[in-house]
Amino acid sequence: MVHYIRFLKLPQAKKREAKTSIRALINITTDLGDDIFDTSIGLTASIRGPDLDCVYSQKVYRWEPHRRVLEIEFLVKNEEVLWPVRLHIGRKDCAATDYIDSENLPAIVSIWSESLNISGSVEKSHHVQRSFRLVDRSLLHIWEESAESIARHIWDAGIALVAYLNRITTLPSAYTGALHQILAATTHRKLAILELGSGCGIVGIGLAQMLANCEVLLTDLQEAEEIIARNIGASSPSASSRTNFSVLDWESSLPESIAAKQFDLIMVSDCTYNSDSIPALVRTLSDLVKVSSEAIVVVSMKVRHASEQIFFDLMATGRLKITGHTTVPLPDMQGSSGTETLDVVHIYFFQNGEP
Repeated sequence: MVHYIRFLKLPQAKKREAKTSIRALINITTDLGDDIFDTSIGLTASIRGPDLDCVYSQKVYRWEPHRRVLEIEFLVKNEEVLWPVRLHIGRKDCAATDYIDSENLPAIVSIWSESLNISGSVEKSHHVQRSFRLVDRSLLHIWEESAESIARHIWDAGIALVAYLNRITTLPSAYTGALHQILAATTHRKLAILELGSGCGIVGIGLAQMLANCEVLLTDLQEAEEIIARNIGASSPSASSRTNFSVLDWESSLPESIAAKQFDLIMVSDCTYNSDSIPALVRTLSDLVKVSSEAIVVVSMKVRHASEQIFFDLMATGRLKITGHTTVPLPDMQGSSGTETLDVVHIYFFQNGEP
C-alpha cells in the first residue's frame, strides 16, 4: 500500500540571532493513519526557496523499523536564504515530485510545508502540499489538511484513479470501452463531469488538468469547501476546461442545480470505507442516473472490510449494473501490521441497468 509522510508537528522557524532554526516532527503512515511504515528507508529533507529547484540546505535521515516519530531540524544562516522558504521531505534519491502511473504508484508520498518566513510564522492554515508528476510529465499540486481528520486527505484510491485516467488520456489508443469513448468525445463537445465525496479534490482537479473541453463539478460537505477552493484556485485546467465546487450532502435531496443537469461521467473515490454512509451514497447515485441515464459511474475503492459488499448489493437493487472492472496495483512494502493484504485498488464501471 501507499504510505504518506505526515507532519505530526507543523514546521516552525525560530530566529536565533544570525541564524534560524527550522524544526518539524513527522511519521510515515497509511491514508487512514492506521498503520505505521515499518521498513528501514532513507529520507531526504531540504529547505527550498520560492523557486522550488533552489535548495538552500539538505539532510539525509533514516526511518527505522518500529519508529513512531522522527524529528527534522535545520539551522540556516539568514543572509544565505531568500525568505520565505519551504520544507520538503521525501524518499532519499527521489525527485521532489512523486511520479504516479497506474502501473507504478509511489510507495512513499513526499510532503511540502507551507511557506515559512524569517519571523518564524507559517502561513495561517493547517495545510500541506503533495506534488505529483503524471505520465504525460505534467505536474499536479494538491493541498490537503494536516489535522487529524482523514476526510480531506489524499487517499490511495484517489491517486490510483488519477493515474488510471491520466494513462487513458495520454495513451488513448491502448484503451477501448465506454469510458474511453466518453473521454474522446471532448474533440467535438464539452463533457459534464461530477465527482461525489471529493475530499481535497485530487481526482476532479486532476482530470480537468489532463482533459480539455470539460466542466468538472466537485462536491462534498460544507467543511471541504475551503481546501477544495484553494486547490481549484491553484490548479491549471486544460484548454476550455474548468472546475467548480458545490455542497452536496448524500443524506439530503439533490440540489436543484445538480438534479436538473445531465452528466456524462460521475466519479466516486474511496467513499465506501464507512458502510453506514453507503445507502445514502447509492441513493444519490441512483437519483443522478435517473436524469443522466447515459452516464458512466466510475467507482475507485480499496476494499478494507467485508461490510463494503453492501455497496454492490444496493447498486444492483438500484439497477446500476457493473459494466467493467480493472485494478491498479499498490506498492508491496510492509507496514507495522505485517503482511500486505490490500494489494490493489479496484476501479468499477457502472451504468444504468433500466430497460
